[in-house]
Amino acid sequence: MEEKEKIITVIDKRHFTKDGTRRNEVWNQDEKGGKENSPLEEKAGNLTKEEIKSDSSFGELVMFIVHNALAALGRLHGVPSPGEVNLEAAGTMIEWLEAVQRKCKGNLSKEEEKILRNSIYELKMLFIEARQGKR
Repeated sequence: MEEKEKIITVIDKRHFTKDGTRRNEVWNQDEKGGKENSPLEEKAGNLTKEEIKSDSSFGELVMFIVHNALAALGRLHGVPSPGEVNLEAAGTMIEWLEAVQRKCKGNLSKEEEKILRNSIYELKMLFIEARQGKR
């Protein structure tokens, strides 16, 4: 029995190159030619690099941690027991933000980097004040 050599064709359908630049060719159908991309895939293909990096969920995550750190530092008004300070909890939340900053380095938009950097700085200053007993 004679075996034919199979030819395998590989088509790179990624929207961006390794260095993050957008590819000129956009693939709207799979290699069989039948199935089109989902609306989310098409939307992602039309986004700029900066739009892909910017994500409102990231800002919400940072603000959630900041809010809780402020509560631990006794700096939130309208909470059941304002003024109570939990330095351990506040320190942990600052460490979380620093971990997020380390892990996300190079993957954030300028705005996200600024929000994170400023939040960490402000919380550290408030932490120092609380530790020294100032208010």
